[in-house]
Amino acid sequence: MNELDLIKEYHDNLPGPSRRASARAWSRLAAQAQAPEGLGPVPARGRGLRRLAFRVGVVAALVSAVSAGVVVVGGDGGGSPLSLRPANAAELLEQAAAASLKDPRPRADQFVYLDRKDLQYHIGSGPEGEWEGAQEVRREIWVPAAPDGEVITRATFGKDVLTRGKPYEGQAAEGTVNYYRGDQCLAIAGGVLRRDAGEFPTEPGALLAKVRQEAEQEVRDPSTFDQELAPEAIPILVEGFVVDKLVSLVENPFATPEIRATVFRALKTMPNVTIAPDLADAAGRHGIGAEISWAGLEGRQRSEIVFEQETFKLFGWRHFEELKQPDGGVKETLTGSTALMASEVVDSTPEIPADNEPQYPC
Repeated sequence: MNELDLIKEYHDNLPGPSRRASARAWSRLAAQAQAPEGLGPVPARGRGLRRLAFRVGVVAALVSAVSAGVVVVGGDGGGSPLSLRPANAAELLEQAAAASLKDPRPRADQFVYLDRKDLQYHIGSGPEGEWEGAQEVRREIWVPAAPDGEVITRATFGKDVLTRGKPYEGQAAEGTVNYYRGDQCLAIAGGVLRRDAGEFPTEPGALLAKVRQEAEQEVRDPSTFDQELAPEAIPILVEGFVVDKLVSLVENPFATPEIRATVFRALKTMPNVTIAPDLADAAGRHGIGAEISWAGLEGRQRSEIVFEQETFKLFGWRHFEELKQPDGGVKETLTGSTALMASEVVDSTPEIPADNEPQYPC
């Protein structure tokens, strides 16, 4: 693919840049158009006209790049795309949408392999009193492209860190490895592996309407909560459910690249989404992110979606809630975090040991 192809591909998928990005791009454009390097040998006769024609071509190509927020800079080996830093959440999420459309697409006989590093928050009480903490779980998931294929999950349980209370029974010991067959793990992290994800609309407004309708139904379903909700609590809970569902679709391997791009474009229309220039995922990798915040029943909640700085590929996500503390105060607490360590298309799944007997939930 040459420079002009790259420019066109970015131009077709990206939003208009900010004024700051435009200024940076135009300065590079001017330098590139004036630079003599890269013009190649030109015969003496007609050199000025041919050089002018070439530079007109450079300027025309770079104008397209400026409008897309991408600049092509010259070098000995040809040009390379340099993405300008998004100025707001809308620009970032549009970049992420364009990046997601480049995700590999499996054949019917292949699998999507995900390697996730999850931090699971837990809180509870028992005869020994209350406890609060988090456990690391490394989850490898093989998702079949065939609609009737079997999902395989391998969970490796890591260290369980208590932040309050005494140790308790029920958590997997560090180093425990369990394999799980089928859909028994589809409910992890709020249902991230919904098999119907591929059926969502690929238009942002329609997708957001479907998600909101589902959220409304779930909140109003008497079986969702163990207590009757006050009327004023329903819209608050619906907003939280909407965000949870959208973030879940972002990480869902059953979703097509088109649907994942649509989710990013739906998120950028929400008024409570802002850009965060420096965020870290569960693996400690730093990137640029989009932050979504909303009012919860007990306090504010927010989710972060973290992207790699240059490629805008998905790094991971984190969720925070303001929770009541034993002293009566409220503290923002990290209640879930995932780092997507790998996502690729593979031809097979691992062999499950004959003596594998899962003792712990996924």
